[in-house]
Amino acid sequence: MLNILGSPSAEMCIIWLWSLLLITILNTVAQDCPEYIRTQYDYIIGKYYIGIRLPRASITLAQDCPEYIRTQYDYIIVGAGTAGSVLAARLSEDPRVQVLLLEAGDKETDRPETPFITTPGLAKQLRNSSVDWKYFTHPQENALFGYRNKQAALPRGKVIGGTFALNDMIYQRGGPGIFDEWDKKGAKGWGFKHVAPYFRKSVDTKVIELSKSDLHRSCGPMTVSTLQPTSLLNVYFNATQSLGYDAINCNEKEDQGICRIQTNIRGGERLTTAKAYLNEARGRQNLNIVTKALVSRVLISRRQAVGIEFIFSNVSFQVLASNEVILSAGSYGSPKILFLSGIGPREQLYNLQIPVIADLPVGENLQDHISVDIRVFVNVSTMKPNSNLDRLMIDQYFYQRKGLMASIGGSEAFLFANTNKTRPSPYPDLQLTFKSTIADHDHKLLRVMNKDDELIKSWYSLGKKKDGITITVKLLHPKSRGHLKLNSTDPNEMPIIDPKYLSNVEDIKTLYEGIKIVKSIIETPIMQSIGATMEPTFKGCKEFKFDSDPYWKCYIQTFSDPGHHPVSTCKMGAFNDVRSVVDNKLRVKDVFNLRVVDASVFPEITDHPNAATIMIAERAAALILK
Repeated sequence: MLNILGSPSAEMCIIWLWSLLLITILNTVAQDCPEYIRTQYDYIIGKYYIGIRLPRASITLAQDCPEYIRTQYDYIIVGAGTAGSVLAARLSEDPRVQVLLLEAGDKETDRPETPFITTPGLAKQLRNSSVDWKYFTHPQENALFGYRNKQAALPRGKVIGGTFALNDMIYQRGGPGIFDEWDKKGAKGWGFKHVAPYFRKSVDTKVIELSKSDLHRSCGPMTVSTLQPTSLLNVYFNATQSLGYDAINCNEKEDQGICRIQTNIRGGERLTTAKAYLNEARGRQNLNIVTKALVSRVLISRRQAVGIEFIFSNVSFQVLASNEVILSAGSYGSPKILFLSGIGPREQLYNLQIPVIADLPVGENLQDHISVDIRVFVNVSTMKPNSNLDRLMIDQYFYQRKGLMASIGGSEAFLFANTNKTRPSPYPDLQLTFKSTIADHDHKLLRVMNKDDELIKSWYSLGKKKDGITITVKLLHPKSRGHLKLNSTDPNEMPIIDPKYLSNVEDIKTLYEGIKIVKSIIETPIMQSIGATMEPTFKGCKEFKFDSDPYWKCYIQTFSDPGHHPVSTCKMGAFNDVRSVVDNKLRVKDVFNLRVVDASVFPEITDHPNAATIMIAERAAALILK
């Protein structure tokens, strides 16, 4: 039997002792309790008890231990974020299956941060809070020059719901071409025709234009909706269409053109997979959820995952899995756990004196979007979130769930474009986001993200309280590749995250092409009719002639921002692909009964990974239960 360690109070230990005087003593429960007390007995004498006899040694631990935890489950899922919440709900639909879901953070409800989690307009206030892992990039050589020490904060959710509890709630799948590319590059069975049913299964589409689409439905768990537009939405459509771009529907088969942004917002509130999937499943007898449980390693015996070890209240626990262990801890968390478990590049494991179980390229191939904001000043009224958040706005949200607080920072439309005319790609390489506000209005947030103080006082102050829009140029498929490495064998230590943004010069060239598109949009008659003018010359690049290639390279390197969409650190691919960590069924190579199910398995980054992560979790559940 597997030992589970706890630390009950002395009073409870005495109660246990009196309750169990007539029982045969076999196993240890806790260090500071009478030794050799078992976690389970056929009969218990006395008023107080440790647990009752249930299948698979179910136990209820004492006050300060995780409640209702068993010694063994069929499936153990690590991480209650986007993927983990879906998996836990789907796997526990079978009442014969016992599922344990572990989350390093705390619950998302009944806490001071809950209003910020549920209110779309307050999402960014959660950065650097107790629900954020508070990761930082390694100092960058070619990007993030506008950040202190060239290091940017990397918000990741440490709470039930994961990063979905603090992101921008945008639902954008990526076009068919990117998934067909997955299939071509070794992730067989993950082409668009294979994944489309799982996208469809997950959604409850409220977008009128998609009501008859065969790629959508209106009875799934995840609501997909559009937001109330401003008068500028038509301006964006008219300007881009005058340049030859088509008006399309986001998340339909056509993926180049301008479309209205779709979100996971229901009734004016954030809808995470924890709310959409997990809430309904929480009452099931065969699903146990433990929060504040930091997983320290996967237990592996003879190349087979047999359980996990986690830390709760500074005490280590071990729990067995009879079928599988599934890592859904995200693109930073899952590789970290694999490293600690002896799975990763041999040399790195040797250096940390971790016994090597499997020599795999864990942590390599890190991909993330990189973007650049261009401010455009106009002579019409635009959103000013800081100054406009008055009592009227607050009342409008709390009584009607409408208004500024029900929006996502003014984001209204996407323009998808392919800039490579000589070698056309099956999917766009750029996304332009139209935001009806000056995006750098919040200086407090800029400091939280680690922006340079001098830039905040000078450059970013230019847009404060002014009317304007922001056009964000985002590189959809960067050629730069970074890595994640373990910093220590201490599971509490943060990993080293080096995205190596803009390390491939082609990425800078593509972003520059995007800036050219922005300039052409500003020059359209309809944009000129609202007085659109580009922000002034940046003095930090004054050594270069304005509008020259060197000037824009300097600008891009200075004002580049992380996309906060890390993927591919446990890349999926063919079994004989030396660059892959998991096979096309998401099984970790060379280790049995261990899978990774989250954005870390992406072979190639998609537009907004959250939608594809939900799809992967839906498909993984089907593969596991098949």
